[in-house]
Amino acid sequence: RSLEVNDAIAVGPGIGVGEKQYLLIKKLLESYEGPVIIDADGINDLCRYDKDFELLKNRKISFKTDMSPIGSITI
Repeated sequence: RSLEVNDAIAVGPGIGVGEKQYLLIKKLLESYEGPVIIDADGINDLCRYDKDFELLKNRKISFKTDMSPIGSITI
């Protein structure tokens, strides 16, 4: 089923941190062009395996950590 039927997707809640998780996030981000919400696990995966944030360039992204309100940034 196409991800494009969604208004937005959330990435990372409860996913944990590791290469397998990063590869899943990478696949989702490469196949979906809409808005994305990334929580702490997803942020940690991206920081560890996509240090230049290539997957996030020119995208509208909202970040959600356990300790802060949601914030948005365009990279």
